[in-house]
Amino acid sequence: MPITAPQVLWVNMVTSVALGLVISFEPHELDVMDRPPRAVDRSILTGFGIWRVVFVGLALLAYTLCAFFWMKSEGASDALARTVAVNAITIGQVFYLLNRSRRWTPRPCRSGCATSTCSRARAPSTSSAS
Repeated sequence: MPITAPQVLWVNMVTSVALGLVISFEPHELDVMDRPPRAVDRSILTGFGIWRVVFVGLALLAYTLCAFFWMKSEGASDALARTVAVNAITIGQVFYLLNRSRRWTPRPCRSGCATSTCSRARAPSTSSAS
């Protein structure tokens, strides 16, 4: 078995806490309160969302198994191959988080340009110099 149960729990605890902290510092979306709520009859997970979950899950599985079996083919012990597999899945999750981060993905602002740092997208400052 490539990864033991305690290693799965460790990966889950470390990535959920550490990567959750990264997401908590994501800049907020300026128009989040202007958007209408999601329709009650609309699914939370769309067809594309289901496809993405399956695709990313299988990609991380393939990456982890490739790392494990590559180490085994190099003559590594089970413990070392498992350690490499745990690190591979953790690194894969970090890269996926960075890929999904709004900081790295340009979003259109209200004025229509496709940059997340658009000066027109920022709300005017309400503070005045005294």
